[in-house]
Amino acid sequence: MLNAMIRTRWLVLLCLPISGACAGAGTSARNVLLAPGSPAQFKMPAAINRAPVASSTVPVPGEIALAIESRLAELEQRGGACSVYASVIEQSYRQGRIMIRPFMWRVEGRLVSGQATPDGDMVLARDIDPLNVGLRTVDDVLWSVEHEAAHIAFRIPNGEWAGVDRANRYVRECRGTAHAG
Repeated sequence: MLNAMIRTRWLVLLCLPISGACAGAGTSARNVLLAPGSPAQFKMPAAINRAPVASSTVPVPGEIALAIESRLAELEQRGGACSVYASVIEQSYRQGRIMIRPFMWRVEGRLVSGQATPDGDMVLARDIDPLNVGLRTVDDVLWSVEHEAAHIAFRIPNGEWAGVDRANRYVRECRGTAHAG
Protein backbone atom coordinates (compact mmCIF):
# COMPACT_ATOMS: atom_id res chain seq x y z
CA MET A 1 0.00 0.00 0.00
CA LEU A 2 2.81 2.40 0.86
CA ASN A 3 4.54 1.65 -2.46
CA ALA A 4 1.32 2.40 -4.30
CA MET A 5 0.96 5.73 -2.50
CA ILE A 6 4.55 6.70 -3.23
CA ARG A 7 4.19 5.71 -6.88
CA THR A 8 0.96 7.69 -7.18
CA ARG A 9 2.51 10.83 -5.70
CA TRP A 10 5.57 10.41 -7.90
CA LEU A 11 3.40 10.11 -11.01
CA VAL A 12 1.40 13.20 -10.12
CA LEU A 13 4.58 15.19 -9.51
CA LEU A 14 6.10 13.85 -12.72
CA CYS A 15 3.08 14.94 -14.70
CA LEU A 16 2.93 18.49 -13.35
CA PRO A 17 5.62 19.98 -15.59
CA ILE A 18 4.67 18.01 -18.72
CA SER A 19 2.98 20.40 -21.17
CA GLY A 20 0.57 21.77 -18.60
CA ALA A 21 -1.27 18.48 -18.36
CA CYS A 22 -2.21 19.16 -14.77
CA ALA A 23 -2.68 22.88 -14.88
CA GLY A 24 -5.16 25.29 -16.30
CA ALA A 25 -8.83 25.32 -17.27
CA GLY A 26 -10.20 23.85 -14.08
CA THR A 27 -7.95 20.81 -13.90
CA SER A 28 -5.65 19.94 -11.05
CA ALA A 29 -3.15 17.29 -10.08
CA ARG A 30 -5.96 15.06 -8.84
CA ASN A 31 -7.38 14.95 -12.38
CA VAL A 32 -4.19 13.60 -13.93
CA LEU A 33 -4.50 10.30 -15.71
CA LEU A 34 -2.01 7.82 -14.40
CA ALA A 35 -0.50 4.81 -16.05
CA PRO A 36 -2.96 2.01 -16.84
CA GLY A 37 -3.19 -0.45 -13.99
CA SER A 38 -1.84 1.95 -11.39
CA PRO A 39 -3.68 1.80 -8.10
CA ALA A 40 -5.00 5.32 -8.16
CA GLN A 41 -6.23 6.13 -11.64
CA PHE A 42 -8.26 9.28 -11.69
CA LYS A 43 -11.19 9.81 -14.00
CA MET A 44 -11.52 13.21 -15.63
CA PRO A 45 -14.61 15.14 -14.61
CA ALA A 46 -17.63 14.43 -16.82
CA ALA A 47 -17.57 17.94 -18.31
CA ILE A 48 -14.07 17.32 -19.64
CA ASN A 49 -15.04 13.94 -21.08
CA ARG A 50 -17.77 15.46 -23.25
CA ALA A 51 -15.39 17.53 -25.37
CA PRO A 52 -11.71 17.55 -26.20
CA VAL A 53 -9.62 19.45 -23.66
CA ALA A 54 -7.66 22.37 -25.06
CA SER A 55 -5.74 23.22 -21.87
CA SER A 56 -3.52 20.14 -21.99
CA THR A 57 -2.98 19.97 -25.73
CA VAL A 58 -0.37 21.19 -28.17
CA PRO A 59 -0.52 21.79 -31.91
CA VAL A 60 0.39 18.92 -34.22
CA PRO A 61 4.17 18.28 -33.98
CA GLY A 62 6.29 18.19 -37.14
CA GLU A 63 6.59 14.42 -37.60
CA ILE A 64 2.84 13.96 -37.24
CA ALA A 65 2.15 16.93 -39.55
CA LEU A 66 4.33 15.34 -42.23
CA ALA A 67 2.52 12.03 -41.82
CA ILE A 68 -0.88 13.74 -42.12
CA GLU A 69 0.19 15.60 -45.28
CA SER A 70 1.45 12.39 -46.87
CA ARG A 71 -1.60 10.40 -45.85
CA LEU A 72 -3.99 13.05 -47.22
CA ALA A 73 -2.45 12.65 -50.67
CA GLU A 74 -2.83 8.86 -50.49
CA LEU A 75 -6.45 9.05 -49.34
CA GLU A 76 -7.36 11.51 -52.09
CA GLN A 77 -5.87 9.17 -54.69
CA ARG A 78 -7.93 6.25 -53.41
CA GLY A 79 -11.18 8.19 -53.83
CA GLY A 80 -14.57 7.05 -52.53
CA ALA A 81 -15.00 6.85 -48.77
CA CYS A 82 -11.27 7.50 -48.34
CA SER A 83 -11.48 10.92 -49.95
CA VAL A 84 -14.64 11.70 -47.99
CA TYR A 85 -12.95 11.33 -44.62
CA ALA A 86 -9.73 12.81 -46.04
CA SER A 87 -11.63 16.05 -46.62
CA VAL A 88 -12.57 16.08 -42.92
CA ILE A 89 -8.93 15.54 -41.93
CA GLU A 90 -7.74 18.25 -44.30
CA GLN A 91 -10.26 20.81 -43.11
CA SER A 92 -9.55 20.10 -39.43
CA TYR A 93 -5.80 20.07 -40.02
CA ARG A 94 -5.68 23.29 -42.09
CA GLN A 95 -7.86 25.10 -39.55
CA GLY A 96 -5.62 24.02 -36.66
CA ARG A 97 -8.40 21.98 -35.07
CA ILE A 98 -6.30 18.86 -34.51
CA MET A 99 -4.55 18.96 -31.15
CA ILE A 100 -2.26 16.49 -29.42
CA ARG A 101 -2.42 15.51 -25.75
CA PRO A 102 0.67 14.00 -24.18
CA PHE A 103 -1.12 10.81 -23.05
CA MET A 104 -4.28 8.75 -23.45
CA TRP A 105 -7.15 9.54 -21.09
CA ARG A 106 -10.27 7.88 -19.72
CA VAL A 107 -13.81 8.42 -20.95
CA GLU A 108 -16.50 6.54 -19.05
CA GLY A 109 -13.93 4.08 -17.75
CA ARG A 110 -12.34 3.36 -21.16
CA LEU A 111 -8.83 4.43 -22.08
CA VAL A 112 -9.06 6.44 -25.31
CA SER A 113 -6.53 7.70 -27.80
CA GLY A 114 -8.73 10.16 -29.65
CA GLN A 115 -11.89 12.15 -29.40
CA ALA A 116 -13.65 14.38 -31.90
CA THR A 117 -16.63 16.65 -32.12
CA PRO A 118 -18.98 16.79 -35.12
CA ASP A 119 -17.64 20.23 -36.07
CA GLY A 120 -14.12 18.85 -36.72
CA ASP A 121 -12.24 19.41 -33.47
CA MET A 122 -9.98 16.44 -32.73
CA VAL A 123 -7.80 15.65 -29.74
CA LEU A 124 -5.37 12.75 -30.04
CA ALA A 125 -2.98 11.09 -27.62
CA ARG A 126 0.70 11.08 -28.51
CA ASP A 127 1.61 8.35 -26.02
CA ILE A 128 -0.16 5.92 -23.75
CA ASP A 129 1.05 6.96 -20.30
CA PRO A 130 3.43 9.35 -18.52
CA LEU A 131 5.92 6.59 -17.72
CA ASN A 132 6.40 5.76 -21.40
CA VAL A 133 5.46 2.17 -20.60
CA GLY A 134 3.41 2.25 -23.76
CA LEU A 135 4.52 4.42 -26.63
CA ARG A 136 2.43 5.17 -29.69
CA THR A 137 4.10 5.44 -33.07
CA VAL A 138 3.39 8.22 -35.54
CA ASP A 139 1.36 5.65 -37.47
CA ASP A 140 -0.72 4.93 -34.34
CA VAL A 141 -1.53 8.64 -34.03
CA LEU A 142 -2.29 8.81 -37.75
CA TRP A 143 -4.70 5.87 -37.36
CA SER A 144 -6.47 7.84 -34.61
CA VAL A 145 -6.74 10.88 -36.90
CA GLU A 146 -8.32 8.73 -39.61
CA HIS A 147 -10.60 6.94 -37.14
CA GLU A 148 -11.91 10.20 -35.68
CA ALA A 149 -12.36 11.68 -39.17
CA ALA A 150 -14.43 8.63 -40.16
CA HIS A 151 -16.67 9.23 -37.12
CA ILE A 152 -17.21 12.81 -38.27
CA ALA A 153 -17.52 12.18 -42.01
CA PHE A 154 -19.98 9.32 -41.76
CA ARG A 155 -21.79 10.55 -38.62
CA ILE A 156 -20.83 7.45 -36.68
CA PRO A 157 -21.87 7.83 -33.01
CA ASN A 158 -19.19 7.62 -30.33
CA GLY A 159 -19.39 5.53 -27.22
CA GLU A 160 -20.56 2.20 -28.57
CA TRP A 161 -18.47 -0.66 -29.90
CA ALA A 162 -20.45 -0.92 -33.13
CA GLY A 163 -19.46 2.66 -33.95
CA VAL A 164 -15.82 2.02 -33.13
CA ASP A 165 -15.81 -1.06 -35.35
CA ARG A 166 -17.51 0.79 -38.19
CA ALA A 167 -15.00 3.67 -38.09
CA ASN A 168 -12.10 1.19 -37.93
CA ARG A 169 -13.52 -0.65 -40.95
CA TYR A 170 -13.28 2.53 -43.04
CA VAL A 171 -9.69 3.07 -41.91
CA ARG A 172 -8.74 -0.57 -42.64
CA GLU A 173 -10.30 -0.39 -46.09
CA CYS A 174 -8.49 2.84 -46.91
CA ARG A 175 -5.19 1.41 -45.72
CA GLY A 176 -5.64 -1.88 -47.61
CA THR A 177 -4.64 -2.68 -51.13
CA ALA A 178 -8.19 -2.99 -52.48
CA HIS A 179 -9.96 0.16 -53.61
CA ALA A 180 -12.22 1.30 -50.78
CA GLY A 181 -14.54 3.54 -52.80
